[in-house]
Amino acid sequence: MNECKASEYIPKNAGEILDWCRINGIIPVPCQPRSKAPMGIISRKGVYKNNPPNERELLRNYDRRFFGKVVRDSFHIPSPERLAVIRNFWDFSDTSAMDTKKLSISLDMNYPTEDGFTIACIDIDRDEFITLADEEIFSECPLIGGKKGGKILFKLNRQRSLPSPIIQYSTKENLSLPGPEQKPASVEIFTGHKHALIYGEHPESTPEKPIQYYFKRGFGCSVPVISWQDTTKCLKTYADKNSLVIRKTAEVIPYDQTNLSEWMD
Repeated sequence: MNECKASEYIPKNAGEILDWCRINGIIPVPCQPRSKAPMGIISRKGVYKNNPPNERELLRNYDRRFFGKVVRDSFHIPSPERLAVIRNFWDFSDTSAMDTKKLSISLDMNYPTEDGFTIACIDIDRDEFITLADEEIFSECPLIGGKKGGKILFKLNRQRSLPSPIIQYSTKENLSLPGPEQKPASVEIFTGHKHALIYGEHPESTPEKPIQYYFKRGFGCSVPVISWQDTTKCLKTYADKNSLVIRKTAEVIPYDQTNLSEWMD
């Protein structure tokens, strides 16, 4: 593995990200440059042409939590066919040398790791809450920087629970405002339906003001495994101390909250 870096590091090319992912048993998702959109080759049409799997086939092979409101194939579904396309893409000799002008790379919360877990991401949208990344349980997690805040990444041990794929935290003051006046969530945790960019240019990057994703810490390091119980316990404590509450959304209601429902006020 590359030397574990506790300080900031900007990977020189895609190859460095691929090596880090390979050692950690994580699948790197190829995305378009300066965009969150996946490469067309791993889209529904790119993988299946005009014959994608139907709803019955998908539910036979994947849990309902893999999907949003509609059950249909997307690049978030780690089907054998899609993973084969991804492997073939990275096997091309020139992809390792690609820089941020040619592609971006993300990690998907639905994709399995080699050791049987999935990736979770805590997206901190406001700089004032970046201290969450220094909580003991998250202190050894890779931390990705970009335009603002940071993204905490770790392998999630679900412990037989079905956590909501997306849980948002906001201040009580913000949630008391009418919907159109509310600001985006201050902190979000993604355990499904989403992917997180770790390499490439931010979509709002410009030649005059470039914004690039980088490791605030943890490049070359092992990605730790954290249980859902420990994750929610830490988040509850941190939220209580910082006057954050869970935003009630349709995404949260149908899923087991592992005792989170007690502080959704």
